[in-house]
Amino acid sequence: MQMSARIGHYARLLRQPVDQKVEAPFAGIITARGTDRGALITSGSGSAASPPLFRVAHVENLRIFVNVPQTFVRSIVPGQEVRVLVPEYPQRPFVGKIASTAGALDPASRTLLTEVRLRNEDLALMPGMYAQVKCTTSAFSSGGTSDNRSRSSRVSLGTNGSSSVHRTG
Repeated sequence: MQMSARIGHYARLLRQPVDQKVEAPFAGIITARGTDRGALITSGSGSAASPPLFRVAHVENLRIFVNVPQTFVRSIVPGQEVRVLVPEYPQRPFVGKIASTAGALDPASRTLLTEVRLRNEDLALMPGMYAQVKCTTSAFSSGGTSDNRSRSSRVSLGTNGSSSVHRTG
């Protein structure tokens, strides 16, 4: 009986693939590795506290998250063009568009989380770069005339929604 169990176990081992291929759900670049090459990874071995195997960024189309101060919320419209400026390219503004907003202000900061989408075909921008997002807002005076002003926020280009944002004026 012991010999037949060993043969059965050996046959199961032969049926298992030696190496498994890990594929991302989209094309991109690996920005962080949470494991070493050749490490044993077993199904279900991860937990909420364990780091992900990899972080992958799709950098051809960037999503930039900006917190817009309450004063300028009325001027933010999906489809509106914005300019993204980075210190590494001082003479080259990148043009993006407002894709969406959270639809409600953050009660702690009184800001509106706004998503800007930007094409990055030449891969000039990288996740983690600091940038300044500028848009033209329309502030209404008491007389009802509109005053067009350029407002900007500083952001860190991220691969997720945790970009840091600071209002600059």
